[in-house]
Amino acid sequence: MNEYVAITLVIVPLFLYAVLLMIECGATVFVAVPELLGAGGGGEKMAAVYIAPLWETTNVFLVFAFVSLMAFFPGAVSIWGRALAVPFFVFLAVMGVRAIAMLLVFYRKGAGRFAKALLVCAALASPAVFAAGIVPYFLTAGAPYGGGPLLAFCLGGFALAATFLVSFSFFGYLAARRAVRTTHSMDFLTTFFALVFILVVILLFLMMPVLVPHIAGGAAFHASSSFFAGLSVLELVLLVPSRRDRKDKGRRFALSVALFAAAFFGIAFAQLPYLVYPAVTVMGAFTDPATAHAMFLVFGAGALVTLPSLGILYYLFA
Repeated sequence: MNEYVAITLVIVPLFLYAVLLMIECGATVFVAVPELLGAGGGGEKMAAVYIAPLWETTNVFLVFAFVSLMAFFPGAVSIWGRALAVPFFVFLAVMGVRAIAMLLVFYRKGAGRFAKALLVCAALASPAVFAAGIVPYFLTAGAPYGGGPLLAFCLGGFALAATFLVSFSFFGYLAARRAVRTTHSMDFLTTFFALVFILVVILLFLMMPVLVPHIAGGAAFHASSSFFAGLSVLELVLLVPSRRDRKDKGRRFALSVALFAAAFFGIAFAQLPYLVYPAVTVMGAFTDPATAHAMFLVFGAGALVTLPSLGILYYLFA
């Protein structure tokens, strides 16, 4: 039981990191093309006001996830640590380029088109590189039928489609809250990316029995597929009578996050009990009970301080 609680402390922060990262990365589109979100340059200002104070705090959730992974499952660190050295380096390099572009665009007046283009490219590449370069190893390492490049391509496309869906629906909702009327192009693209994401996930789920059979055969994956199908139908229903008001945009954003969550948690929990398939399980890599008990207490005490502070910060600036 403790092993599953511990892995949840890895998966949930990673999900929060993914959602916040996708919002930030998608926001760069409005920095480069401010007319897309609101007239008169309102789109760039809105994106900048959201990103500027928050982009450095998003990594807290990634750090929390990886510290939890290493602390609770030390038996697996030597395995995935060696195998993922190069993918982690590539991801950090892309994130480094993104950080440099952030500094040029947000902290230097008169940033040119090159800096904005660099920011958009690095930002949109970040979640795709993470999903394509790191996640496949946990799913198929050592398996004779590993998906290889095809699985990496599918997961990268999934992350990119989710980035557009979550970020566009979020900023549509944020614009409605601030009484900024979004353009018809923005509304069309939000609908378009919702349809694209649903199609991408359907294709990914259909390919899972070939790419990752041990996941596709589990009850968690089937439950996730059914839940995603229900949410997709609801999303398609909401697309038709869109009133473009605050409540409607809020429902669209919440549903977008729910669609991503259904696919994300479905894959993550269907992987269990394997941590790195097929060599390492959460039971085999788990730390000793005394250390686990102490870490549960420390993590709980830290969360009581950190999470409310981050919640207030995001509330004030979002």
